[in-house]
Amino acid sequence: LDKLIAYWTFLRTVDDNAIVAFVDAFDVFGNRISGHELLRRFYSFGRPVVISTEENIFPREVEAQAEPAVEFYGKLGGNVSAPSRYINAGGIIGYGWALRYMYM
Repeated sequence: LDKLIAYWTFLRTVDDNAIVAFVDAFDVFGNRISGHELLRRFYSFGRPVVISTEENIFPREVEAQAEPAVEFYGKLGGNVSAPSRYINAGGIIGYGWALRYMYM
């Protein structure tokens, strides 16, 4: 909960068109890529927010909530047939306005 409060507090201070990345997996997300490459990859999705995903559900205790979340993700246009379809909050990047909307 502290992390979400910190995200929201920060997002209230950024410009609408600022690109913000929240990362808690430095060993994986952004490993050996430059800021320019990160932006290129973000822009390649053509979406206002990109969230990292994974193949497994962790922790296992949330498995009951995972499938409805995947179904909702599909309704938003996400690729739910991809092996890595479970949301992992370890890497989130997006425009300030879109991240604020998501965290409301």
